[in-house]
Parts: sequence; C-alpha cells; structure tokens
Amino acid sequence: MATFEKSIREHQAERIRSICYQFMNQVELTKGIAEELGYSGMEIHKLGSEIKSKIKQDLDRLMTSKYDLSQTLEILKKKAGADPTVSIKDDYSVRDYIKVLPYIPNKYDHSQVYREDPNMPLTEEEKQKIAAMAKYNQLVRKYVDTCIDTAKLNTVVDNLEDKKKYKLSTTIATKLGF
Repeated sequence: MATFEKSIREHQAERIRSICYQFMNQVELTKGIAEELGYSGMEIHKLGSEIKSKIKQDLDRLMTSKYDLSQTLEILKKKAGADPTVSIKDDYSVRDYIKVLPYIPNKYDHSQVYREDPNMPLTEEEKQKIAAMAKYNQLVRKYVDTCIDTAKLNTVVDNLEDKKKYKLSTTIATKLGF
C-alpha cells in the first residue's frame, strides 16, 4: 500500500511540475509577444478613409452619450428647482476648448451643494434638491469631457486624407479596433 501511495504522489508531483513548466513557458511567450508588439516600433499602415471610419464609430457613440447626458442634466435641473449659475468657462481643462465647444453648461455653486453646517437638519425635499445639484455637477464635468473628446476626434477626422496611408503604432491601431 505504501508503494501505491508513493507512486500516486510522484505522479501528482510530476503533473504539477509539468503544469508549472507549461505555465512559465506561456508567461515567457506572452511577455515576448507583448514586448514585440509594444516596444519594437512595429507599425500598421491604414488608409485615412479606414481610420476615419473607425473614428466615426467613436464619434457616433460620443454624440449619443452627449445627447443622453444633456437630457439627464435637464431632468436634474428641474429636480433641483433652480438654475445653475457658476460658469466653468474659466476652468483650466475647458479654457483651451472654448472656441470649439458649442455650449458649456453652468454648474451649481459649491455652497448650494455642500452646506457649511452638516448638522443642520434638512427636509427630505431639500435633501433631494441637494442630491440633484451634486449629481448635476458631476454630469456637467462628464458632458464637457465628452464635448472635448468629440472636438478632438473631429479635428483628427478633418485632417486625415482619405487616400493617404498612415502609420499607426500597434497601441493606436488596437484602440481603433484594427
């Protein structure tokens, strides 16, 4: 019986060593592929029209997101019961894009969203209004970021020539879905 148990343990140990060896080789193979793709300077050549097609898919997604966000912002504004008054046009991340952004919504003042005295009792209606204002301010940031991304992608599309071949890094090609 002891010989039988010893044989089983040796067989199990051999299987574990084999699995470990295969795993280590797979890890090394994966590292090699990643290094080859990421660091070798490998490039993929695509026509401007092909790149535009991929970017336009992203633009469609962004436009849908922008529309959905604008609808949600309107709903939150109604729930808040007041119009936002603080301009974000001077915000550091928006300032450079003022000329290309068609509309930049205002946000609610910090003092409207965050009370000085957190122990001050609030009615349920006041809590809901404050929550709507806070959510509105979060979504304004997301809306503006979406608008900026749209403007950037439109600039890229406008500057690509349909029949010209462009060199793309593997990272960019992968992000575009090639």
